[in-house]
Amino acid sequence: MSPRRALAAVLALAVAAAGCASAGGGRLLDVSAQELPRTLAVLPFVPKPEKEEQTRVLSRMIYGALSATSYDVIKPQVVDERLVRAGLADPAAVRMRPPAEIARLLGVDALLYGELTHYDRLFLGIYAQVSAGASIHLVDARSGLTLFERTEVETSREGGLPTNVVSAFITVVQAAMKLREIELIRACDDLVRDLLKGLPTPPAGEARRPPAFVALVSDGEGRLLKAGDTVSVVAQGKPGVIGSFDVVPLARNLALEEREEGVYVGRYTVKPGDNATDVYVQARLADTAGRVSEREDVLGRFSIDTAPPATPKGLRVSLDARGFVLAWELGAEPDLAGYRVYRSDSALTGFVAAATTETPRFNDAATSLGFYRVTAVDRAGNESAPSASIALPVLSSPLSGRLGRDSYLVPAQSPYVLQGALTIEEGARLYVLPGVLVRFAPGSSGIVIADGALVARGTPAAGIVFTSSSDRPRAGDFQTAVRVRARDGQVSMLEHVTV
Repeated sequence: MSPRRALAAVLALAVAAAGCASAGGGRLLDVSAQELPRTLAVLPFVPKPEKEEQTRVLSRMIYGALSATSYDVIKPQVVDERLVRAGLADPAAVRMRPPAEIARLLGVDALLYGELTHYDRLFLGIYAQVSAGASIHLVDARSGLTLFERTEVETSREGGLPTNVVSAFITVVQAAMKLREIELIRACDDLVRDLLKGLPTPPAGEARRPPAFVALVSDGEGRLLKAGDTVSVVAQGKPGVIGSFDVVPLARNLALEEREEGVYVGRYTVKPGDNATDVYVQARLADTAGRVSEREDVLGRFSIDTAPPATPKGLRVSLDARGFVLAWELGAEPDLAGYRVYRSDSALTGFVAAATTETPRFNDAATSLGFYRVTAVDRAGNESAPSASIALPVLSSPLSGRLGRDSYLVPAQSPYVLQGALTIEEGARLYVLPGVLVRFAPGSSGIVIADGALVARGTPAAGIVFTSSSDRPRAGDFQTAVRVRARDGQVSMLEHVTV
C-alpha cells in the first residue's frame, strides 16, 4: 500500500472511531481593523501545577498559529530571554505588571496573555479521553484595552487512532513517536483552533502573508542520542513551498521533503563530534517570494553525546574456586553506564562479546584459557576503545628467574621443567593448580619463597607432583623442591602435593 493510500485509510478509520466536543465562548471588542496593533508578543502562559510541559506546548502552538497571520509576532525565545533579563521569569509576575511596561520591554504594541485551565487524560484499554482547557486575552498595550478574550474546553474521545494529518502521517511513516506525544499535539492543536476563532487581525495583503505553517513535530523529545542515531521531523503547512529545519545549535538549513500534499518530512543523523544539551528542532516554510513561516518543535528538548568514555585501566585476571576473575579500575565519568567484556582464544583477533556488567568485575567459568578485553559504555551508548588484551598470567616451561607478580601453573601447560631456581618475590604468589607436574632439572635449587607465597592445592583425584626431570628419578637429582626464606607471618599452602 502506498503512503498516500495508507494515510487515507488511517484517516478514514479515525473519522469513524473518534469523536470530540468543545465548550466555551469569547468576547470581541468592536475595533476597526485599521486601528488594531501590528506587533504582538505571546507571553508565557500561567501553568497549572505539574502541567508545565502542556502549558509550554500550548503557548508555542499559539505562537505558530499567530505567526501565519498578518501580525508581526516575535519569537518565544526572544520573549523568554528579555523577560528573564528583566527578572520576570515567573509568568504570574508578568501579569502583575502594567501591559504598557511589558510591551515597552518587548518592543511590541500588543500582548497575548494565556492560562492553561486544565489538562486531563483518561485511558481505559484502547479508549482514550483527553480534556484540555485554556483562556486567552489580547491586550492593546497602547490603550490598555482588551481587544479579544476567549475561554475554551476541548474534549476528545478516541480509540487511539490519529485524528489529524500530521499524527496520521507519523503513524504510517514514522513509528518512533510516542502515543503521549501525538496525543498532546492533537489535543493542543484542536484547542488552539478553537481559542483563536474570531481573533481580530490587522489588514494585510495576501502578498505579505507568509506560507501557512500548521504543525511541527519530531521524535527527539527526552532522548539521549549518540553518533549514528537519527531525529525524524514532520511538518504540515502550505503545499508546494520550500521546507527546511535546524537542529539547534548543531545544524542549519537541512531539507524537508514534501512527501504528501502539505506534509514535509526530514531526518537528521547525529555525527561524531556532535555534543550538546538542550537541543531542539526549528523549521521553516518559505515561498518563492522569500516569505517565511517558522516554528519550533513544541515537544521539547533532547541531548546529544558522541564522546565515548575513557578506556578502562588496571585490567587484571586471577583465578578462584568458581573460575576466572576479571577486574579493573572504576571509571570516573559521570554518565558511565557500564562495561562490555570481550573474549577470544587468541591475543589480537577473534574477540566476541562475553558479558555486560555495571561493576568493574566479571567472573568467567574456567573451561579453557582465553584472552579478554574490556570497554566502557556511557548512557548514550557510546563505547570506549578496548583495553589491551589480557589473559590469566600462566607461566610456560622452562621455569627460572624471579617472579614479581601473581602467576599460575596450569595442567594445560604441564609438565613444567624448573632449571636453577624460581624465586617468588615480595607481594607475588605462585598458584599451582590440581593436576600439574613440575620436573626439577639436575642441580636445581627449586622454588624459593622470598617474602612471596606458594599456593599449591591439589585434590585427592588430581594431585600435584614435584619430581626429578630424569627418566629414572632418584634421591639427589635436585637440591630441594621448596625453600622458604620469607619473613614471619608469610603464609604458603601445600595440599595433596607429592615430592
